[in-house]
Amino acid sequence: METEKTPQPLRVKDNIKQTRLLPSWYKAQPEPDEKEIKWGKFWAAACRRIMLTLGVTTAVTVTAYSWTLMQVREYEGKFQILVESVSNEQKSPENLILENNGFDYATQIEILRSPKVMLPLIKKIQASYPEITYDSLFAQKTGNKTFGKNNLSIERINNTKIIEVSYQNTNPEKIQVVLEQIASGYIKYSKENKKQQNQEILKFIQSQIPKLQDQGKVLQTQLQQLRLRYKIIEPGMQAQQLTQQMSQIRQQKIETETALQQMRSLLKMLQQQLGINLDQAIAASAISQDYNYQQLSQRMQEIENLIAIEKTRFTESHPRIQNLRDQQRNLLPLLQKESQRILGKELANKISNLPSLSLQDSLRLGIAQQILDTASKIKVLEIRNKAIIQAENSLNDQVKEFPVIIRKYSELQSKMQAIANTFNQLTSKRDQLLFEAAQQKQTPWEIISGPEIPRTKYNQLIPISPNLQKNLLYAAIGGLILGIIVSILAEKFNNVLYTPKDIKNATKLPVLGVIPDDKEAQFSSKNISAFQEAFRCLNTKLRLLHSDIPITSLTIASATSADGKSTVALHLALAAATMGQRVLLVDGDLRWPQLHLPLGLENALGLSNAIISDLPVTDFIHPCPVDENLFILTAGPIPPDPPRLLASNKMKNVMKQCQENFDLVIYDTPPLLGIADSSIISANTDGILLVVGLEKTDRTMLKQALEELKISGVNLIGVVANGLKGETIIPYSYIKQNSDINHQEITVNNLKSNNKIDKLTIDN
Repeated sequence: METEKTPQPLRVKDNIKQTRLLPSWYKAQPEPDEKEIKWGKFWAAACRRIMLTLGVTTAVTVTAYSWTLMQVREYEGKFQILVESVSNEQKSPENLILENNGFDYATQIEILRSPKVMLPLIKKIQASYPEITYDSLFAQKTGNKTFGKNNLSIERINNTKIIEVSYQNTNPEKIQVVLEQIASGYIKYSKENKKQQNQEILKFIQSQIPKLQDQGKVLQTQLQQLRLRYKIIEPGMQAQQLTQQMSQIRQQKIETETALQQMRSLLKMLQQQLGINLDQAIAASAISQDYNYQQLSQRMQEIENLIAIEKTRFTESHPRIQNLRDQQRNLLPLLQKESQRILGKELANKISNLPSLSLQDSLRLGIAQQILDTASKIKVLEIRNKAIIQAENSLNDQVKEFPVIIRKYSELQSKMQAIANTFNQLTSKRDQLLFEAAQQKQTPWEIISGPEIPRTKYNQLIPISPNLQKNLLYAAIGGLILGIIVSILAEKFNNVLYTPKDIKNATKLPVLGVIPDDKEAQFSSKNISAFQEAFRCLNTKLRLLHSDIPITSLTIASATSADGKSTVALHLALAAATMGQRVLLVDGDLRWPQLHLPLGLENALGLSNAIISDLPVTDFIHPCPVDENLFILTAGPIPPDPPRLLASNKMKNVMKQCQENFDLVIYDTPPLLGIADSSIISANTDGILLVVGLEKTDRTMLKQALEELKISGVNLIGVVANGLKGETIIPYSYIKQNSDINHQEITVNNLKSNNKIDKLTIDN
């Protein structure tokens, strides 16, 4: 049997591959329960089923449109009343009291709704429409419950002075009649109410004027008493005068204290100069002016002189000396008596040596007189200083008391002014009311808008119900929400997997690769596409799973057909070959072989021949026209019993030979469900790589396939998500331009030499 020759020599592996488990860090982590639907899933479901969402939305909107057209049209008419005069003038509290006493809108509206006001108006309306009653216009309240509908509404417009009255009914003519009668009735009510209010205000004014006059008289008396008591004419002038007086008193005090200090210094100096004190100076001045005392003093001086002369000749015991001493002793009582007469007994007893004072010369007498004058001036200055201090203390008391006086004065003035203002306003208002009463003029409320029913620019009545635009808007929003809910429910009951995250949640297994749905880029001679880069990433992850014991054989399988497992097997093999590994791609599907088709190879000889023959497996291997490191072992003729053939010892021997001669052997196998081929082959490889087709694989079938793998004990390496739409990632441009050109040239040459292989997609 002839086979195509393969490049020689084939490499022989020294070590046989041992069984392994996945690393602990690659174990599937627990994921949230599938029933926990998140908002992101809601939106994704709505987007995937956009036509269903739009269909539900359209149906709801059309239904709402039809229902709206069948409804009876209801209209609303209204009119607006200005109940207070509009003025920008700032009003005092007294004015507010006089002008409607601060309009109470809530109370006024309840009065307008009351039967007392409405029943007379309803009687007039019943002349045209007898069916109208008070209960038909207003809802009735019983406890906390309300019965009926408020067809007639009376409300204040925001914080304005306007009250709006509106009435709803299906008959526009009835609306117009009702509103016109109510408007005229309210205007009449306002006139009567205004007249009654004016009478009450006039009565109030008449009662307040005498009270204000009495209060003014009392305040005037208190103000007059305050002025008389504190001698206040004008508070401002009084304060200025106090300030000036304080300044003058302080200046006088300084001047007096300065003069007093000077006089005291002069007195001290004169006393030191004369050697006598003030009392001695007074005595010397007094006795020097008395003739009798001077005569006695002179006689005493003469005796003393004679004694002095005689003592030069005689001793103290001499009769002459003794005689003179007797005369001296006789004169002393006379001098003492005379001094007491002149000076007084108290002063005379205080001063010793009075005779010496009486014999002062004119100079000393002059100094003594200066002492007396200075002492007199000091007395005057001390009295003046004391008076100034008393005046200063009095002014200080006035200054301390003055703010209280001024405050009391101001309060009385303010009260008098307020009473005067109020009195003027009351009298003015009284005159105005009396004039209006005489002229029979009252200011009623004013109709500023309506009564009317809104119309279009074409003079067509505008209904308030049903509101077509509003109903359509609500229907569109509600329909959209309902459509999303229906889409989510449809999505929930649909078992198809849409995203890699769905696969991860369903299998609790690692998703090793995500293959984009890019058929045009599955084989490109121009550059590295995202499709090709995805397989390179997948191959890299497989090589890194166990760096100590690398994966050398791999089974590619899927739960059902049409998941793209053959495409994944082919392009994973091509990616591994491109990255430098010697790769053998084996078509292990002996029921419906497909790998030879996109490569343009013959399937006359293949795996089935290698199993039943005794020839080396290398005799049946074909070189791949795309890459020199990639080799293909096609399925060969379809045998009658593929599982028996695959489970034979010869098959094991074939697989062993493949592992010994290649770095990586990839087996493309049939679907897992209902077929044992994949489990048989994967039992002799490093593990199985499960391909899941996005938007194709059924969740239930995938779980059944996983259960079968679990039962068979096959090592499941991981999952590949195939056919991701709309999320293709452009690979990083890390290849130099020259390398791109060389790679393109090589690829083009390979394509030309192998009949331009333009499709590597297998849909099995």
